[in-house]
Amino acid sequence: MKSWWKPLVGIGLIVLVLANQKPARCEEYVVMTVRSYHLDRNKGYNEQNWGLGYERKFSDEWSFSSGYYRNSFDRDTLYVFGAYTPWRIAGWRFGSLFGVVTGYDEGRVSPWITGVATKEWGRFGLNVVVAPAAVALQVKWRLE
Repeated sequence: MKSWWKPLVGIGLIVLVLANQKPARCEEYVVMTVRSYHLDRNKGYNEQNWGLGYERKFSDEWSFSSGYYRNSFDRDTLYVFGAYTPWRIAGWRFGSLFGVVTGYDEGRVSPWITGVATKEWGRFGLNVVVAPAAVALQVKWRLE
């Protein structure tokens, strides 16, 4: 097994264990990564970041997610994230997203921490990931 997979597999196993712990209020979503917008418009980044993932909300403040998308360097990316969104403004939840990703530093798993805003309307929702150089959009559908 390649060494860059070991941390990803370890975190994935932790997420699977947590995913099997079903608290009283738990929501599951299919998440689709769709777009990003980069502040530096001269670099030619890929902004069509199609991907598919899974998100489980354990409460309004805590969630875990994992999935795949095509990143801004036009490379395959796998991710495992936790999110903590303690602040609420106008129905949106704001906080931090943290975890690991592949595909940015070739052959390595990279740590990731950035801002996130999330909102749900019934079965539909949005995640807006705010990084220093870009803003990314995910749409999500709650599973019943």
